[in-house]
Amino acid sequence: MGQIDRMGIKFRGKAQKQKFEELAAREMLPSLYADDWAMTALGLRESVLYLLSQIGWETSLIRRHFVTYRRLTLEFLSSLIYLPSHGKGISRGFPTSLDTFTVSQEELFEYRELEYFWGSLTENDDPEEHEFLSRNIHNPAFRYFHKILTHTLFGKKSNSTSVSRDELFIIFCASQNRPVNGATFMLANFDHLIQDERAPIQIGGLITMIGNAIGLRQPMLDLSPFCGIAIMSIPFLFNTMFIANLGSEEFELIINNQVLCLFTFPSPSTSVHNRNNWLYNLNETPSPARSTESIQDYEICDDQIPYAESDPQTPSGYYDIDPPSQPV
Repeated sequence: MGQIDRMGIKFRGKAQKQKFEELAAREMLPSLYADDWAMTALGLRESVLYLLSQIGWETSLIRRHFVTYRRLTLEFLSSLIYLPSHGKGISRGFPTSLDTFTVSQEELFEYRELEYFWGSLTENDDPEEHEFLSRNIHNPAFRYFHKILTHTLFGKKSNSTSVSRDELFIIFCASQNRPVNGATFMLANFDHLIQDERAPIQIGGLITMIGNAIGLRQPMLDLSPFCGIAIMSIPFLFNTMFIANLGSEEFELIINNQVLCLFTFPSPSTSVHNRNNWLYNLNETPSPARSTESIQDYEICDDQIPYAESDPQTPSGYYDIDPPSQPV
């Protein structure tokens, strides 16, 4: 290992200094963020914002784009002390009209509720551990929502396709209109990342977000960004086998590495409001081509045009809380 630049940091002790040097030797990558343009082009934006609103994240800073500062990231992670057992028994709370319902992820898995929920997304309600893969999720809005969780919140690499219990739990809460405290998951993931010596550091944007929130915006002006941001754009989705390209503005959906027949984006069948859209017929085959056209053909197409642009159940712009156009 070469010489480590300690950047003039005054460490609290040998433990922080050692942890800093270990972290500094690891790869650091830009944070991955959602791309509003890609979501809009595919007709997914309204459904994805709806899922964020279901867990109380519609105004969350997770939708804003933050660059990565190397010094801030390394100093923060090397000094982080995470005490998950501090206080009395911790569980996730869900407020209802009558009381607050609390449940742990372990209880949900014990009663197989999350496995059944996975079946409602993939048609496999008895999955093996290795079968929790995002490419098996049918509805593309749920899949893009998962990408926000796995890449932005949990900082996994762009080629990661596994769906963790934490991620599935949050998706389940979004389907049930149950608020989720994202900070608990974020801090637990920071601690896990620190311990995983092989994982790259791709959560610098989140640490910049925290720095802004606790009043470090002015001191950060004296720092030079280490890297900008990466977005889950159309090329990103193409390279990660989310979509197939039919042309300059037409895209097909890929499920479990297979193109879904008779489906092109944008489509009203991506709306998560209708549970019938959570699963698709993967065995459907194209009908024989008609030899003639009729006026009814054009009337059917005309009826579909208004629904192709956005989620048919959510008023356009209802959850439209746009992040700034430039990274902070």
